[in-house]
Amino acid sequence: MLTNMRRYFPYWVATASLSLVFILIMLYLINQRQLLPGIVIMGSFILFILWIVGLIVISVQLWGPSGSVNGNCNLYVSSNQERGPTLATLAWLQQRSICQSWQAAWSFQLVGCVLLLWMMVMAYQVYREN
Repeated sequence: MLTNMRRYFPYWVATASLSLVFILIMLYLINQRQLLPGIVIMGSFILFILWIVGLIVISVQLWGPSGSVNGNCNLYVSSNQERGPTLATLAWLQQRSICQSWQAAWSFQLVGCVLLLWMMVMAYQVYREN
């Protein structure tokens, strides 16, 4: 499970960094009173495509047809709850943390896609009013 995440981690970091740079540029342009709806629409669309690709990749890894992360989590973590101060409990907690990290990453990707889609719609509404 962890090796799959290492493969896509640089993509997610680069996409999030580009999103942060875009937001900072938007804030600068807002401060200068030069932000145009076309800039927001184009930037949001490009970032939306990057985020939707990340969402699709993580969805395939999480709920894919064979050897999915969610299937492994249900098989090895959810069905085997360890108790007590043992090394097995520590390993189970680590595995549970990894499973929850995958679910959180999927949630963040979904929220990012919805936010960018909302930004495109709002920018189009402003564009249409002018």
